[in-house]
Amino acid sequence: MTTSSSIGEHSKSLSNCWQARDAWWKCLDLYDNCESNCQKQIEQLHLACSASLVHFFEERRKKLTEDKPTRKLMLPQHALHTYLTDFRNNANHNFSSHQTAFPFDNDDDDD
Repeated sequence: MTTSSSIGEHSKSLSNCWQARDAWWKCLDLYDNCESNCQKQIEQLHLACSASLVHFFEERRKKLTEDKPTRKLMLPQHALHTYLTDFRNNANHNFSSHQTAFPFDNDDDDD
């Protein structure tokens, strides 16, 4: 018998899994599909998702980027360019004042 609390828990765990997938894909976009730069996101993906979903996400990304190794799946190209340019321009400045969130994360939208 399925209870509403178990449905809610399953929904939350699926949401966490998809968020981990999004973070992993964003990282791969930022680092031109170099997985060695995204180990933290890969670990989170394996913690949040079942092995079958991890395999599905890996195969899906492989198919979407086939013959297009520089294709960005999660970032509009201009947003990535702007973020990296801003980061490079501020590299020699005080990082406590540097923007730490990605420009495509909308978690703190108050409007």
